Amino acid sequence: MRTVFTRHKRAIMVSIGVLILLTPAYYFYQKYASLELMLKNPAAARQSELKSIIDRVGKHIQLPKNETPELVTVSNKDKVRDLPFFKNAANGDKVLLYKNAKMAYLYRPGTDQLINAAPIVDPGAGVAAPQSTPAQVTPSAVKVIVYNGTTIAGYGREVGDSVKKAYPTAEIASVSNAGEQTYKKTIVIDVSGKNAEAAKAIAQALGAQVTQLPPMEARPNSDILVIAGK
Repeated sequence: MRTVFTRHKRAIMVSIGVLILLTPAYYFYQKYASLELMLKNPAAARQSELKSIIDRVGKHIQLPKNETPELVTVSNKDKVRDLPFFKNAANGDKVLLYKNAKMAYLYRPGTDQLINAAPIVDPGAGVAAPQSTPAQVTPSAVKVIVYNGTTIAGYGREVGDSVKKAYPTAEIASVSNAGEQTYKKTIVIDVSGKNAEAAKAIAQALGAQVTQLPPMEARPNSDILVIAGK
């Protein structure tokens, strides 16, 4: 019985040893395969990378639909450090640029982090190269107040957290109950009338609609009002 157990244990150790040896080999094989694809078909390699980045960023935030973004790599953060959008950027970060939706997303593949998301201000039709586009991207810091338009306790704060996650430059000033608590859908209001792009981006991330302030609701002292509905 002891001999059988010893053989079984030895077989397990051999299997683990083989796995340890194969793991780095598989990693380098993947790298080699990726490099080979890039050399043979650079266009296919770029499309593969773009799809991978879209899939990964899409797990953090709802991305615009029906549009293929441009992918830009931050190769020298010092050249863009004066731009607020790239304040926390690092070399190797990726930027997804949605020109039709006028949104940009800064993502760090190494740590799987969404670093920033902001509207593209004055996208400038006719931009010849993606490398020049980031200079047109700037975040819009906005003060947001959230009203809970439902009877669900804590739901307003939950929506406020979603706003902050989707739009990092948003300041959630306060969360309170709405005048009416029968809202079926979440709505976003550009209270000041000066933050249309930010309101659109927040609404898009929440799957909400930008609309006018409902007559039964008090006008808050904020840039944007989000009324959580469900």
